[in-house]
Amino acid sequence: LDDIPDKVEKLALMASEIFDVRVEKGLTLLTIRHYKNETIAELTKGKNIVLEQRSELTGMVPVDIVLANINLNVLTEAAPSISNLLNSGGLLLTSGFLVKDEEAMESLFTGKQFVKKCVLNKDGWLSILFEKL
Repeated sequence: LDDIPDKVEKLALMASEIFDVRVEKGLTLLTIRHYKNETIAELTKGKNIVLEQRSELTGMVPVDIVLANINLNVLTEAAPSISNLLNSGGLLLTSGFLVKDEEAMESLFTGKQFVKKCVLNKDGWLSILFEKL
């Protein structure tokens, strides 16, 4: 809603029939997609935060299967989102990483309520199937 006083007052009056309404003036809305905590800290430094809402999974619904053909570094960063996105009993099929990374992959996901079900090795490249508990 643009800051047009007549419109703001009219909307506040209509909404007050259903809700408790308080109009705050002089605020700035900051929306950041795919945020990092460092970015938020930089953009809000010295600001008075009235309301803050964060979600890693904006617009996503839980799923039963996630296929992730990406390397260990990317999976490490994405692991919390993957865990939140996957239903209990859902399957995560990872691939695109080396044999030397198997222990790190297993540790990463078993720490997020996953159990390793199967490992495939082809020419030093791995694929691991996990199930979310």
